[in-house]
Amino acid sequence: AVLSPDTGFVGSRDVVFTATDKNNNSVKSNTVKLVVMKSYLPAWAKPYMINVAIGVMILALIISVSKFKANIKKFLEG
Repeated sequence: AVLSPDTGFVGSRDVVFTATDKNNNSVKSNTVKLVVMKSYLPAWAKPYMINVAIGVMILALIISVSKFKANIKKFLEG
């Protein structure tokens, strides 16, 4: 099941889930606290965060290698 909060809702609610079968028998859960926290990142951007992090790491590696190229060359040549 997917639980989606009302637009703009942030906070917590105590809820009880009810399940009913085809014979109209039902059962209730214990009280469950649902917490909705504010997200500072749009939902469409979340799947791309790992790609962005990898890109930043690769960029940092390229910058580091180009900045310390002479030292790396000396180290490798012995």
